Amino acid sequence: CLAYEADGKKIVISTQSSGKTNISAKYSSKNIEKMLGEKFPKLKILRIAGESISDPDHPAFDCTPHINKLAKDYDAVIFTPVLETGVSINEGHGLSAVFGFIQGVGSPMTAVQQLSRVRGELDRYYHCSKIGLTPITNNDFTSAKKIEKHLLTQKHKSLQALKGYGIVIDDVEEDPKFLKYFSRWAAMLNGAKQAYDQWIDSILENEGYLITEVNVETNKELKKACKDSGEQLADEYYQAVSAAPEMSDEDFGKFSKNDKTLTATQRKQLKKKNFQKLTHEELPQSQENLKKLDDGWV
Repeated sequence: CLAYEADGKKIVISTQSSGKTNISAKYSSKNIEKMLGEKFPKLKILRIAGESISDPDHPAFDCTPHINKLAKDYDAVIFTPVLETGVSINEGHGLSAVFGFIQGVGSPMTAVQQLSRVRGELDRYYHCSKIGLTPITNNDFTSAKKIEKHLLTQKHKSLQALKGYGIVIDDVEEDPKFLKYFSRWAAMLNGAKQAYDQWIDSILENEGYLITEVNVETNKELKKACKDSGEQLADEYYQAVSAAPEMSDEDFGKFSKNDKTLTATQRKQLKKKNFQKLTHEELPQSQENLKKLDDGWV
């Protein structure tokens, strides 16, 4: 990736992490943008993620309808799964290669679709997790019958729990066909997550790609640099949230109901105000405490 940029070639980088929920993630779109920008200060980078396309002050704001017109003006385009099905970056923009960071989020099929968002015959490099994350139904069942039984048990437990609060709901009828097909689908995906990288390779080969394994010696210094950069990014973010201007109760009520179009500053203000509300302003708005909010402590 760095070699392509050093030669002045245009590239596209796909990653499954935007950096919204895990600010310090090594391969988040924000951290990749940060590291590329530091390595190549004159590089024009476009980052397409959930927050950037909904930020009126960001170049990627509402860019999906005219993504091809915009992409040709940048040296590097970084995007996340926010580029939905039907949206693609076409060839003809001087692009040289596509790089993918596939961390195991989502199914192998959606991961391949994301890697294929850029059309044309380009070299594609991808780093893939060996196993997937977050199995369907929060367990590793690869048996459709076990998943079906688990779902019915969970339904029964939920109805019993509601009764404990005085809420009585008549037994909810399930569609047997839907339950059966969903259980089969979940079992397949759980099985795929246990051999995630193999599924990715197989799907790409079936689509006509020639897979060549690149034996790159693990660069411990680069991995550490990615980790350190992500942690620095998180520190800077929480410091900015802590220092953000106070948001009024009126604006908080308005923005918390509709956060689809907010600037980066407004999002920081909203997070700060949300922290104040949740803690009843009894905890200091330190970087450490704000991070605990994202980690689920508050």
